[in-house]
Amino acid sequence: MEDLLVKYGDIIRKGRLPYLRCKKCGYSTYYPKVRCPKCTSHEFEVSESKGSGKVYSITSFNNGGRTYYYAIIEMEEGFKMYANVVSPATIGDRVMAIFVDERVQFNTVKI
Repeated sequence: MEDLLVKYGDIIRKGRLPYLRCKKCGYSTYYPKVRCPKCTSHEFEVSESKGSGKVYSITSFNNGGRTYYYAIIEMEEGFKMYANVVSPATIGDRVMAIFVDERVQFNTVKI
């Protein structure tokens, strides 16, 4: 697990989005895990996401006069993750990962 976390951290420090893929069943997940949630295997590989996906679900809230958007993003590689969206978005909008201080956020993509 420690090797996976090191590789995972290295990808984040490069401003890229890591994810885990199960070597046994191919299931993809964003957050590091000890076991695959689908087949319970311990065998994962760390991969680098393209960083693009679409808004699966989104909510907004106001704090101190500023509006924040928080969403579940469905990534092209098949995994879902929670993240801030820095611009207004609706379900189905395409988004792209950006990094601010080693924290992933998403911005809408104009097509």
